[in-house]
Amino acid sequence: MRKRVNCNENCFECIYDDCIMDILPSEREKQRERQKLYYQRHREEKKAYYRAYYQKQKGVIKNAE
Repeated sequence: MRKRVNCNENCFECIYDDCIMDILPSEREKQRERQKLYYQRHREEKKAYYRAYYQKQKGVIKNAE
């Protein structure tokens, strides 16, 4: 599990020495757009994968709740 970092996206006054948000805001927007397009193109594949995964793990998932 990755550690979640609470970034305020104020890179000029960053409190983290090893900041992972060294991407410029314009590049970040492009990256989000690419991710959105990827999801739109592969939406049905992802939905089918998650449905199949749920069916295989149904007993485990219900027992965890």
